[in-house]
Amino acid sequence: MTEESKRRQTALFRLVAKIPRGKVTTYGELGRALGFHARLVGRLLHTNNDPLNTPCHRVVRSSGELAGGYAFGGPNIQKNLLESEGIVFQKQKIDLKTYGWEAR
Repeated sequence: MTEESKRRQTALFRLVAKIPRGKVTTYGELGRALGFHARLVGRLLHTNNDPLNTPCHRVVRSSGELAGGYAFGGPNIQKNLLESEGIVFQKQKIDLKTYGWEAR
């Protein structure tokens, strides 16, 4: 990983660590807050080896749906983690107006 990639990863992981329990944000929201593309957010989240301190299960698609390739056990694990935090799914989606968190 290049120094630039490490810098971006560190910034992303710090921001993801701020997402409160029971809230979610999107790849795009994180990307806008940090100044890089949402796809880079996804790639960097796949390098997370500390999910307790970097709760990337709280990052979802802009539609409120879960991404199909959740890296840490599959989408059912992600859904179970979010439900255990009180997030309710309706038709396989999360209401971002209710559960969304604005990255800053």
